[in-house]
Amino acid sequence: MSTMDNPPTGTTTAVTPSRRSRRLGAIITTLLVTLAVVGVGGIVGSNWYFTSHTLPNTVVAGTKVGVANAAELERSISAQTADLKATVIAGDQQVSVPLASLGVKVDAKATAQHAISSASQSTGVTRLEVWNEVNVPLVSTFDKATLQSFVDNTFGALVKMPTNATLTLDPATTQFVAGTSTTGTNIDTKQAERLLHDYVNATTPPPIDLKLTTVEADFTSGEAQAAAKDLNARIALPITVSAGDKKVTADPATVASWIHAAFDEKSQAVTTTYDTEAITKWVTDEVAPGLEVKQVNQLVWTSPTTKKEKIAQKGVDGSTYDATQTATLTATIAEQLKAGQAAPIEATMKPSKFTVKATNLDPDRYVEIDLTTQKVLLHSDDRVIHTYDTVSGKEGWETPTGTYKVYYKTTIQTMEGGSKEDGTYYKTPNVRWATYFNGGIATHGAYWRTEYGTQVDTAKDGSHGCLNLPEDQAKIVYDFAPIGTKVVVHK
Repeated sequence: MSTMDNPPTGTTTAVTPSRRSRRLGAIITTLLVTLAVVGVGGIVGSNWYFTSHTLPNTVVAGTKVGVANAAELERSISAQTADLKATVIAGDQQVSVPLASLGVKVDAKATAQHAISSASQSTGVTRLEVWNEVNVPLVSTFDKATLQSFVDNTFGALVKMPTNATLTLDPATTQFVAGTSTTGTNIDTKQAERLLHDYVNATTPPPIDLKLTTVEADFTSGEAQAAAKDLNARIALPITVSAGDKKVTADPATVASWIHAAFDEKSQAVTTTYDTEAITKWVTDEVAPGLEVKQVNQLVWTSPTTKKEKIAQKGVDGSTYDATQTATLTATIAEQLKAGQAAPIEATMKPSKFTVKATNLDPDRYVEIDLTTQKVLLHSDDRVIHTYDTVSGKEGWETPTGTYKVYYKTTIQTMEGGSKEDGTYYKTPNVRWATYFNGGIATHGAYWRTEYGTQVDTAKDGSHGCLNLPEDQAKIVYDFAPIGTKVVVHK
């Protein structure tokens, strides 16, 4: 035996594995690694797969749908809900009707997407727990108008619609007046919506018992009264446009005509508009002329005897309205009405200076009529420049005394008056140069007379109240006395 075969006593010798045992260990290690990879890969693969599919334990509206992609699930939901009907009770009536007629629409696409979204949010372990159901409700929409139409057509006898209050402008008082609203009876829409939502997702849905409720008008009497009060306060605003010492204020009737108000069903509010076209018309027709100051030239009379000057007519500087500001004034007025607050509005005027002119009319001239002497005397330059005989009114037609002013003149006319019943009627054509100063009393030509003055018995043969003159003298008086000339009649 060699020394290698007999080691020394007291030493340890390493045992070397055989070639077969080493091969077996490698195989086992490989199998363990493979199983680990497959397990992890399965989990990762299932995570990816269920991002586009439902879990095996998915239930939609009480029906198990299993594993399905979005398109498959959408078709399944559409088929499942196509013929859904509901039993509806209202009062003592009961009908069966498709859900669509009640305003319910199942959104199959949204429901499918929601189901898959629920799957993608679960963990891999949960997906393998198929015994745990995942309940996905149907996604649906609700249309109130469709439900109301169904109720009106089916249970119309039970429905009484409310009526809105009215808001009108009373032309007699130029005030807005509120009418009265009434309440109605209709289905409780919120309760109906809850019942329909539960019905869609119930496994064994009960009948839908629609409850009736009192319905207020959209625009109540109280709201109309408050609106009328507000509008009438705007009508009372003192809308005023001024320039210098002159001002023009719109009366309430005018302001009321600018305001238009009504309850708007769409916005569920009172809408108020202001008629800018009417405001512009008021500015143009009333404000512009109302603020203008007419220019008056100053007239100076020079006495032919004393050479002294007298102002026959005092000059007045004028101002005209600047039309370029009309749009601005209109907008300002509309804004004040809208704000419910008024403040004086200042207008811009274009000034014009008066001129001085000479006149041959004495400012102190006047006509004197002496009924005692039957004379017409023309006064000018502090003296009598003409004296004419006249014929005044006869008994019963006496010429009244007093101080007057010439107010109307005409070169020719037909005069008539009196009464046919009592024989006092008269009608005289072609009367010339009438100068009126007191109602129907005038100086005028009298072509039918040949005598004038005190030689005429006026009580018997006098006029009908006028002062008769020869036509040539009547024309002199006519030319002497412009409108506004003082006339003094005395005895």
